[in-house]
Amino acid sequence: MARVFKIAVSIFFLIVSCYASSINDNSPIILNDGGYIRGTVYSDQGQFLPLAEVVVYSTDYDVIDSVVTSSDGKFSISLSSGSYFISAEASDYIKEYFPCVYKISESQQITIFPSRIVDIDFRLDIGGTVSGQIVTGSDESSDFMVSAVKIDYPYEGWQLDRYFQIVNSGSYYLDGILPGYYKVFVRGKGYRTIFYMQSETFDGAQTVAINKGEIVDGIDFFLEQPGSGLLSGYINDISSHSPVNGAVVCAYQWSISGDDPNMESTITGADGYYELEVTAGYYYVSAIFENDEHNRSAFQVYYNNHYDNRLADLIQVDPMQNIPGIDFAVDLSISHNKAISGTMINPETNAPLEGVKITATDYYNGWPISLGFSDYDGNFVIENLISGVYILQLGGNNIIPSFWKNKLGWQDAEQIVLITNNIELYDGGAITQDYGTPGLSISGQVEGPDGVLADVRVYAINLDNGIIAFDKSDQFGYFCISCGLQEGDYNLFADLYGYNGCFYPEILNLHLINNPRIENIDFYLSPASVAIPVDAKPDNYQLAGNFPNPFNRGTLIKFYSEKQSKSELVIYDIIGRRINTISLMIDQGVNTIYWDGLSSDGQPVASGIYFYDVEGIVDPHKMLLLR
Repeated sequence: MARVFKIAVSIFFLIVSCYASSINDNSPIILNDGGYIRGTVYSDQGQFLPLAEVVVYSTDYDVIDSVVTSSDGKFSISLSSGSYFISAEASDYIKEYFPCVYKISESQQITIFPSRIVDIDFRLDIGGTVSGQIVTGSDESSDFMVSAVKIDYPYEGWQLDRYFQIVNSGSYYLDGILPGYYKVFVRGKGYRTIFYMQSETFDGAQTVAINKGEIVDGIDFFLEQPGSGLLSGYINDISSHSPVNGAVVCAYQWSISGDDPNMESTITGADGYYELEVTAGYYYVSAIFENDEHNRSAFQVYYNNHYDNRLADLIQVDPMQNIPGIDFAVDLSISHNKAISGTMINPETNAPLEGVKITATDYYNGWPISLGFSDYDGNFVIENLISGVYILQLGGNNIIPSFWKNKLGWQDAEQIVLITNNIELYDGGAITQDYGTPGLSISGQVEGPDGVLADVRVYAINLDNGIIAFDKSDQFGYFCISCGLQEGDYNLFADLYGYNGCFYPEILNLHLINNPRIENIDFYLSPASVAIPVDAKPDNYQLAGNFPNPFNRGTLIKFYSEKQSKSELVIYDIIGRRINTISLMIDQGVNTIYWDGLSSDGQPVASGIYFYDVEGIVDPHKMLLLR
């Protein structure tokens, strides 16, 4: 029986090893309760790589141990019994995790049993390099982190960081970069974060193309010490109308980890108040709430009610500037750890689609809450959600924006009611963008009741109802569809949350010689009502959000009522003071109320977060006024 068990264990190790895995009972055992990992690191050309670093991580991604390979590329590490991740990297080569992946989140675990040896080899690919000068103008020595973030697929979001010590000015050399397109930037304690070329924001940075085995030189940075500013605000629990004591507030320019040299954090006091002195620049601000006596899981929320840093708003802090009102209002009586998961496929081939961005948007107010990306197998997970009604918006590189499931307009999108359990969806389709015929275009302008409309999605649809191309209107309401078009007939459709989708009344014909450019295709979008899903209707009232949100003059507040009655709409500020009360005669069905941003004495209220409540509704809703 013991011999059968030994054979079974041997077969297990043959399965988990990369390239070659074997059991050798005669090999030396370092730990009585553990085992041994050994192997060789090669180049992609089969050469030994000396001085390569091999790192072992816990299942929580913490570094456990590391070694350097010998002159013949070999390494060995003794470990206690358990499960681990492992990686290898060398100068000029791309860091690789077992088995042959570039992100630890995609790596497979290696399990170590007592008195056993696992052989693992790595074969590293040569990477690209960026280099240049960092100029500070300071005679003091400082450490600066140079970062390169990949912005294309595959492996969008892959990031390489490395510190360099600079006095006044000096050079850097960032090697081992996965080929692709990048944003490159530099951070240093007390210095303004700068993106290439001399941009203060990620979106404004110039893209750098990095190829295998090539060096991109001249990526230079000129840094300054701009001084500091002050961020402050309150954190309140809207379920109890009380301040939150002991919440952790973080302000950072890129990464919330300790690797951001300019990250600052503090803890709220008994009154829910916090202050953060930060180096001047652009910041993400988040609040972290730990587990509580009710066993609710810890969660993190970003300023302006986002649950994912990729949706969070940047706050600009100038030298000597005091920015109050960076407030947070959360409902601590509910779970913030619900999730929606699913799969994305190409509807034409049924193959999995990698890199589709899926954003969970609050159906009632159009506010993006959290997002996820589909992986190599098309799977995605959107985490950190609360109970509510969501629509899923699809996008990404080379993806035509649409809604789950295969819908163009937000009004036709499937309403996903997330109440008690997580939701798993299947076989969602996303539409890829083709290049089309150069020289063809359709352009025009979109307006609404209050003037031009930005961010309107305008689609070109062929007569077989196939979506061919799209564009978004700019801040002046103009759009120009030029990529993806081919000769032929088209319908045009315009869509924006809060407005009724609209088809252009005529069919448009594009011809490369006779009619290559069609202009003055203008749309007028009218405001829409938000329907309440049947399974989300309560016994009496249900708030359905306000639009627009944020707003700067007035906003429409919608709610659903099962019956006619008299009630009051109450407006509160962030610390629970009653700002205005509006008497209501409520009709059965959907009701709409306009708040003009005035207090009860007719005075304009200041910019900030406010809450509105209809008497009889337990949970108030949040809105943001920006003067």
